[in-house]
Amino acid sequence: DGKNVEMNVDGSRIKVETKWEKSSLRQEFASSRRKIIRSWGFDPAGHLVLTMRVESMMMAPGESRAVFDRQP
Repeated sequence: DGKNVEMNVDGSRIKVETKWEKSSLRQEFASSRRKIIRSWGFDPAGHLVLTMRVESMMMAPGESRAVFDRQP
């Protein structure tokens, strides 16, 4: 819904935001030390693609991608 919500996870406060950006679903999870951004969308061939980016004060940003096929 695009609203920031705070959650308590194992004693830590996590800010969570989920929203649609055009045809992709974007989720952002942030704490005082780290931010994880996940985007779900489709590529031109119709595969579901998850892109995840981790931003942290202690390490260089990194990005990973997973591509999912549909089962017949």
